[in-house]
Amino acid sequence: MRERPKGQRRYSSGAVAIRPMRRVENLRYGLLDSLMGYALRRAQNAVYVDFAQAVGDADLTPQRFAALVLVVENEPLSQSVFADAMGLDRSVATRLLAWLNTRGWIERSAHGEDSRQRLLSPTAEGRKQCAAASTLVAAHDRRIFAELGPEVDIVRNALDKLSAAGRTHHE
Repeated sequence: MRERPKGQRRYSSGAVAIRPMRRVENLRYGLLDSLMGYALRRAQNAVYVDFAQAVGDADLTPQRFAALVLVVENEPLSQSVFADAMGLDRSVATRLLAWLNTRGWIERSAHGEDSRQRLLSPTAEGRKQCAAASTLVAAHDRRIFAELGPEVDIVRNALDKLSAAGRTHHE
């Protein structure tokens, strides 16, 4: 088996996981250097790479972790509310839930009053996996954002404002 560069992981599908973005010497970045979106993308990449290293499972992405937390914390959760909360269209939400279901972490059932609706509930294994991952993710979050020191609350508030502004522009 060929060696992978340090920090690079493979998903069970064989696809290469995200790698750290590095500033490449003598590469002109042009407009990118002045764009807030590109700065956010670089920061998101660093957080994503650290997340993968912290949980030690290249298949458990931040999106999959968030999905599991939402199901565990909101039992029973309708699939449509889940999709809205995750910002996903129905087909993408269905694939994400199928991943959790295949691992035995969630169950889907018909809504008692509306058979077209699906309700999501965690399994005992899902609760166990969520608790274990939550410990690792919380430590990752504290560690990576410790770099910001007391500015962490300012950054979080700014990101919340940006997120809210994005929602209002697209509703």
